[in-house]
Amino acid sequence: MKKNSVLFMTIFATLFFVIACNEKKEVDSFLATQGYIRASINSQAVSFGTIQQKKSNSVLQLSGQDKNGNSIMLVIGNPVNNSDDLFDEKLIGELQVFPIGLVYQNGRYTANPNTQELKITQLDRTKKLLKGTFKFSAPDANTGKEIVVTEGSFEINLIN
Repeated sequence: MKKNSVLFMTIFATLFFVIACNEKKEVDSFLATQGYIRASINSQAVSFGTIQQKKSNSVLQLSGQDKNGNSIMLVIGNPVNNSDDLFDEKLIGELQVFPIGLVYQNGRYTANPNTQELKITQLDRTKKLLKGTFKFSAPDANTGKEIVVTEGSFEINLIN
């Protein structure tokens, strides 16, 4: 009797493990990807080489970090409710851009929506490639000192 219950529990645990490993789950955290985010910040060239992305529902978040610990966050969304396809070609011109966030030289900046511009310049579904440009100005959250970001560009390999 004891052998049967041990055997049953072993089979049950194995089946549970196999089923759990095969389940498709929503990605809840940032995933590393190939690509770059570059910009000129107050006329100084900065390259954010460590790129991560997170897609949830109709929002794509791109995060980049440079060798000095400065970071940038680009958040792009599809304004069509309940759309699973963030980059439906018919909606490219209608993409919503959320305020760009930047942590630079110990300051925390959120883009002024009136000065922010982000454009998707290329979407290649076959190669899973997304390219775009951006620029904005933003005040530091603590000091109010303004920062100007120009010549921003990004290229990332999309993860499903």
